[in-house]
Amino acid sequence: GLFILGSVACGLSPTAGWLIGARGFQAVGSAMLMATSPALLTAAFPARQRGRALGLQATFTYLGLMVGPTAGGWLTQRFGWPSIFFLSVPVGLVALALTLFAVAPDAQRERREPFDPAGALLFLSGLTALLLALSHGQDWGWSSSKVIGLLVLALALLGAFLAVEKRVRFPMIDLTLFDVRIIRAATVSALLSYICVYSVTFLMPFYLMRFRGMPPGQAGLLLSAQALTMAITAPLSGALSDRIGSRLAPPP
Repeated sequence: GLFILGSVACGLSPTAGWLIGARGFQAVGSAMLMATSPALLTAAFPARQRGRALGLQATFTYLGLMVGPTAGGWLTQRFGWPSIFFLSVPVGLVALALTLFAVAPDAQRERREPFDPAGALLFLSGLTALLLALSHGQDWGWSSSKVIGLLVLALALLGAFLAVEKRVRFPMIDLTLFDVRIIRAATVSALLSYICVYSVTFLMPFYLMRFRGMPPGQAGLLLSAQALTMAITAPLSGALSDRIGSRLAPPP
């Protein structure tokens, strides 16, 4: 619901400031979807099928990323930029209806874990300060008092977040999970993968359109190659995960 409302607000934004705010609202809904969908699949499928299920989810995610740039470029050329946000509305409504129809409600838990407001506030504030410093470093100067102050503030807030998470009974992030070698390795691998993939995804459109002079539709079509590759390999990775788990695949 939040994602749908955010999409409508983005399409109706009269100024860049309103658009940025609406995108933030839309991002809250998108983050909730990204966080809960793997959990729903994990609960719905037995352990021997989870890898394949998560692989198929990744396939459809990357298919969306493949179609999105191409369709977005075409819509922008034909109908203007608001159309790319309005397109998300019917898709979101269909997904919401399917979720309400197909996903069973959670069983009543004997114990409900409370929300961690202190940890969430510190984490959000620390990330905000860090992103502001990284976003404006080139304009303000990396040695300017603003950037250095924001970096120090981010370090202090994120350090306080770690301290709080170690002490509260129900932390937002259970830091003891990182004592498990498999989780630690998977987290580092995912972080490096996302840095590589989404750095290209974010920067390449600017390069293709500004420096290579490509129209939005052609740039979107070229960018779809990356998503197509990921869509093909994701179910294969899921099947391998079901078969061999976290162990290294033996040589042929």
